[in-house]
Amino acid sequence: TGLIAAFLVSTFWVAIFNTNRFHTDMFAFMLWLIGYYFFWNGYMQKKSKIQTALILPIFALAFLTRSSTLIVFVPLFIFILMTEKLNFLRSKELWIGIILGILVATPYLIWSHNHYGNTLAFTTGYSGRTEANPIAWTTYTVYFPFYLEWFFLIIFLISLLLLYKLFLGFDTIIKKQNKELYPDLLIFLIILIIPAFFAFYIRSQQQDERWMIMVSLSMFLLIANFILWLYGKIKIHSKEIAIIICLAILLYGSYLELSHADTIIKVKKDTYVQIKDACNWINANSNPKDIVLSVSYPQTVYYCNAKVYTYSPWKNESYFDEYVQTNKPRYLIISAIEPNNPDYIFTYPQRHPELLKPVQAFTMKENPNPQQPVLIVYEFTYKN
Repeated sequence: TGLIAAFLVSTFWVAIFNTNRFHTDMFAFMLWLIGYYFFWNGYMQKKSKIQTALILPIFALAFLTRSSTLIVFVPLFIFILMTEKLNFLRSKELWIGIILGILVATPYLIWSHNHYGNTLAFTTGYSGRTEANPIAWTTYTVYFPFYLEWFFLIIFLISLLLLYKLFLGFDTIIKKQNKELYPDLLIFLIILIIPAFFAFYIRSQQQDERWMIMVSLSMFLLIANFILWLYGKIKIHSKEIAIIICLAILLYGSYLELSHADTIIKVKKDTYVQIKDACNWINANSNPKDIVLSVSYPQTVYYCNAKVYTYSPWKNESYFDEYVQTNKPRYLIISAIEPNNPDYIFTYPQRHPELLKPVQAFTMKENPNPQQPVLIVYEFTYKN
């Protein structure tokens, strides 16, 4: 099952596409998979005290890599409460892991408090949306088909039927009488809770495909279970036919995923080319000690030789003014490419012409209209 699921994840278009982007999601995905493995192998199966002690530090590293990965800890915690009650509090190794996890995360939290004035500043992108937006049913009706393609979606929905033992034997799980159902329970909790978080709490109607990376392994484990179940049923009549049918399912579904990956990579390959061009110009007209302000932080850091800071969290214009007067940045990049711009920033240059002058503008490659730039580089002009 594990090998089949690993193969399917390796062809998953979301994973392939994000491996080619300026995203931390795949590295965070690797870290929390290690954390889950240490939990299952070290704690649940009691095979390694060291792995048990490293569960929380690994999750802390995943959080530092991508803060949204905190959500993957929720189904794990609920699973522990359902299967272990409060007995996990007796584990010395888990307490050691909690201490180590806090030590790993504390420097970032201190920095966040000092830099943003809020220890939990990372939550600003994931809160405050519940009342503003309706429930995002599109998580299930639009994005699940988009993620899995129609073929694997059908197989995934059928594979959910194989969880019937989990529901019929739910009381035996609570009573610890049937530990064979524990893997199915954990897989089910991941598939249930993580999409529900984005649908009922975040409520974004335009979701990011990266969110599904955290659920992908669980989905493909169920698909793998169905393929092996199908193999067992057909093998009774013909082993050769069983192998051919199961291979056909794997190869055709993977072909659809790879085709999707190939198409979207080609379409998106020039997504941030304006930032690259802007940074190339800045590199030729600045020195490494200069400060550049940009919302597209990862991309600008990658392409630009100067010091780069993001103003995305600076929702208060007075804080922006204070930062500019105190730190004297050289350039400001205002871009319509990114969605997380503060409300005041697009009109800021027009309201402060004595402080900012436009020096470069960049348009969409497919529509190079100089009257409609998507990115403008401004230079600060300070009065001595």
